[in-house]
Amino acid sequence: DALGLPEHRVRVISEYMGGGFGSKQVAWKHKVIAALLARRARRPVQLMLDREAENLAVGHRNPTRQHVRLGATRDGTLTAIVAHIEQGVGAYLLGGEGSDVSGPYRELYRCPNVRTEQVPIYLNTGPAAAFRAPGWVEGAFPLESAMDELAHALGIDPLELRRRNYTPLDQPKGLPYTVDGLRHCYERAAAVFGWDTYQKPPPQGSKRRGVGMAAHNWVGGSGWPPAYAWVKLNTDGTADVITGTQDIGTGTRTGLAQVAAEELGLPLERVALRLGDTQRGPYAPVSAGSATQATLGPAVRQAALDAKRQLLTVAAAILEVDADQLEVCDGGVYVREAPERRLPV
Repeated sequence: DALGLPEHRVRVISEYMGGGFGSKQVAWKHKVIAALLARRARRPVQLMLDREAENLAVGHRNPTRQHVRLGATRDGTLTAIVAHIEQGVGAYLLGGEGSDVSGPYRELYRCPNVRTEQVPIYLNTGPAAAFRAPGWVEGAFPLESAMDELAHALGIDPLELRRRNYTPLDQPKGLPYTVDGLRHCYERAAAVFGWDTYQKPPPQGSKRRGVGMAAHNWVGGSGWPPAYAWVKLNTDGTADVITGTQDIGTGTRTGLAQVAAEELGLPLERVALRLGDTQRGPYAPVSAGSATQATLGPAVRQAALDAKRQLLTVAAAILEVDADQLEVCDGGVYVREAPERRLPV
């Protein structure tokens, strides 16, 4: 849009992006400036931001002012959570993920009565942008601080207070979590640290020592479709997986290749993932929201399954059996009831 070009005249190559943290899902001004300079000079242009420019030109985490109130019975059972959140958003809003500061209040603890209010405040500053679990970090700090104050007021161990209010449900959705991870984290961390037997050392002059703990959650793991992938089987028994996503350092290249290898019955080293080029790969969404594997994984699996079905159709004709009698495993196709009848993939 900025250059007045049709989409097929624009090619983006970005196999390895580096840390994303949500900030790279927006088309920032310097990207357009680099393209304008390249078009004017008719030569490649590399534009790199120094530290000052990074802080001025590419967004920042939302500043917030939060007022939190907790209600609980004497045994520590939460009965109410109320949060009023004033959230600085800069001079204008961007696209991409919004900072959901209310998230931890709604989801981290079991509570029947929760009310949150987010008030965006425009400031004469650069825009706020997604910045590593946007909003949830800001929300977790005051909520956990308030939980510690509640534990102190009730005379309950801070970890025990959190155990008593643990929830196995995604409360806004009313659905159980896939894994009981936070509870295991409580137990494992407490055991390794020795939380229940820790003795605070006596004061040493003006110095005091203490320990603390806090919990945090994040809504990652769900997908952002649509996403597409191609799988090509080669005559030498290898496979190419092609998609338009990129690797931001979280192992996307390896993870998606593992999905394809499992579905195709191939060793991982015989699967190559081609990504990060808008000219060569089909559409994929931005890498953000901890959603890349969850979004692209099903697309890669479906493409691999389709390729496998076509392979089995051909193999069935060669082996003169029905396709449903065949298995793909360890780089070969074999008859389930007669494994010696085998074709290499």
